[in-house]
Amino acid sequence: MRLRGLVLLGVAVFLCALLLQAPAAVLYGWFKPKAVTPAVTLYGLQGTIDEGQLSGLFINEAPAFLDLHWKLKPWWLLLAHARFHVDGGDTQAVLDGDVNMGPLGGVALKNLRASMDVKALLSIIGQPYLPMGGQLAIDLEDLQLNGHTLTQANGRVIVHGLAWTLARPEVELGDFQSDITTENGDILAKIVTTSGPLELSGDAKLAADQSYQLHLKYRPKPAAESMVRNLLSSSGAADSQGWYHFDQRGKWQ
Repeated sequence: MRLRGLVLLGVAVFLCALLLQAPAAVLYGWFKPKAVTPAVTLYGLQGTIDEGQLSGLFINEAPAFLDLHWKLKPWWLLLAHARFHVDGGDTQAVLDGDVNMGPLGGVALKNLRASMDVKALLSIIGQPYLPMGGQLAIDLEDLQLNGHTLTQANGRVIVHGLAWTLARPEVELGDFQSDITTENGDILAKIVTTSGPLELSGDAKLAADQSYQLHLKYRPKPAAESMVRNLLSSSGAADSQGWYHFDQRGKWQ
């Protein structure tokens, strides 16, 4: 039995080493999602499972991050997890963090730090023509996916220099922050203004069934310029305290 166990262990180590040195592009071709339009697509893979790079990560057929590199953290294999450190990007988006794939097929992002141009984000979510500019800073402790279902998220997202770009000059709207937590299976976000000509607050909830609710209320600060006031007035009528309201419900998928 002892000899048999050693032989099996040797075979397992050999197969694992062989797999780690297999070309990443070949393995991705075998195991990539079979859907006609998968949510996430990788292009230009080079290297092996152990270490390599890719030219582009696309979400919903829009480029999210370019020129990414990965490095396997081998000790996680002892816990039946494949964990990689990923970093890279370009002038539009930069990414640094860990990607963890568990034995049951779930994917988790850990200690993720990213920055992204607002216009790039709008392309990813299918709104490329919305005339908004600015910069996103993303700081997530963890984000967990089961297939295309978002099951957990904790961290913070900050928007710097949000602006309405259709006007000339652009209408500066300010900086905003959203703190994200997961409670009883619901992903919650609290949204506030940190600086700029707007008072804004709101909240969002993504339920376990991937239905979401979003409510925002906003109004110009007393010193806000007329361009800001005119832009807000085009979104509808304010209440008796001068607040404008935005409510939306739907399905994440």
